[in-house]
Order: sequence, then C-alpha cells, then structure tokens
Amino acid sequence: MRETAQHIVLALSDSLRGTTTSGQAWTLCLHAYEKLGVDGIGYGYIPLETEFNHRTATDVTIFRHSHPKTWADAIGDRDLLDADFTLPPLLKGESEIRWHHEPAHLLQAEIEQNRTDYQTQWEIDRQHGMHVGITLLLGRMSGQNGLVSSGIGLRTSTIAEQDFEKYWEHHGDYLKQISALLDAQFRVQAPNALIKLDQFEIDCLNFAAAGLYNQEIAFRLRKSEDQIKKCFARSRKKLSALTRDHAVAKALSIGLLAP
Repeated sequence: MRETAQHIVLALSDSLRGTTTSGQAWTLCLHAYEKLGVDGIGYGYIPLETEFNHRTATDVTIFRHSHPKTWADAIGDRDLLDADFTLPPLLKGESEIRWHHEPAHLLQAEIEQNRTDYQTQWEIDRQHGMHVGITLLLGRMSGQNGLVSSGIGLRTSTIAEQDFEKYWEHHGDYLKQISALLDAQFRVQAPNALIKLDQFEIDCLNFAAAGLYNQEIAFRLRKSEDQIKKCFARSRKKLSALTRDHAVAKALSIGLLAP
C-alpha cells in the first residue's frame, strides 16, 4: 500500500520524537522529502539578520545541504551562498522563490559584480540539474539580539519545469510541513546540532555572557587563560563571529545560551 503524503508527514513527526542525534533527524527528514519527490535540500538560518547587510552570506549563515557534490564543487564553497540569487528576495520577505524562473533582480542588482555572480550561478545550476525547485522562507523570529531568519531550498530534479506548478499544488503544503519539522529540530529544539559547540565552549560563552573576563573564566573552570582564549577562537570560527562578544550575541540569539 502506497503511503499518502499526510501519512509521510505524520510518520516523520512521530519518528523525530524518538531521535537521539541530529544525524538521525537529518536522515529521517531527507527520507520523507525523497518520498515526495525532493532529491536534495539546502537548509540554513541566520542568527543575526542585520549582519546580512554588512558581511557575506557565507559568513553569517549556518548552513547544511544534501545537494550533488558535482554542483557544490562547480559553484565553490563560498559561492554556494554568496552567489545564491534566492537569498536577497528571501530576506526581503518573499515566501517562495521558484528556481526555474530567472529572477528579476539579476537585472536590478545595484552592483555589477552581484549581477554577474548571480547569473553565473544560475547557469551552473541549470547545467547540474539544480534548475527546478523552490526556496522557502521558514520563519523570521525575534531573538534576544535581533531577527533570526531560516529558509530551505528543495531540489526536484525529476520534475519537469512545465509540471512544477501542478506538483507544488499537490505536494507543497506537505513539503512545507516537513520543512517546519526540520526547522524546529535544528533551530528550536537542537540549535547546536549544526554548529556543534562542545560543552567547554558553551560554558565559556555562558560565563562571557555573564560579564566575566578570560582570567575569571579560567579561574572558574580551572583552566589556563591560554586554554580559554583558544576555546573562544574555536567558538568564533564555528559561529562565524568576529569577536568574543559577537559570538556571545549570536549564541544568545539562537538559544544556545541561557539568557
């Protein structure tokens, strides 16, 4: 008996309650997507949305994807997000961006380099079967230090361009429900799942959030001051933060630390 879309969503919801690791949750969600015709996803969230205007998308986004490696290699690590033409409209509040419609802002981009980068990625996308799909705005939530935004790209390479709207009419609501479950898992219930701070790093950030200096944190944790500095360096890298205070602000925004 073939599973209905509704059953797939309900089964996923039940299964996620029993997961013990982020890897299990990711795999469960991917299997649910695949049953409904999605063969690749790119999920991410921005801990501090205001950063998007001052830093590159790669530097401000927590991101994970299951798209083909050949496509990722062709784009390059930084341009996976920096040249993603769906991000600007997403952060302006557009809830759905179709991939097979050449975006109007390719021609409207204020900076010539942006137009060139967006166009280049759009063409590479088509060459690697990434031209049919949709990007969804999952939420714009008020965090302690500003807006936290999350979104997801769904690749449907087995669906022809002319059939996508009919496909989305039948499956769109269920795919949105799966996306909401994934978002809740990785941004709300387990915000550290994609960042992977260890307990020492979280402890140091908590003490920093409480206003303690490195020397004081070293005394509390019975570590050397050099160990504390190295710990903050690792935390900054994982959180794409410029300073210790910046790392604290981002960790607070996504609920990694107790306010």
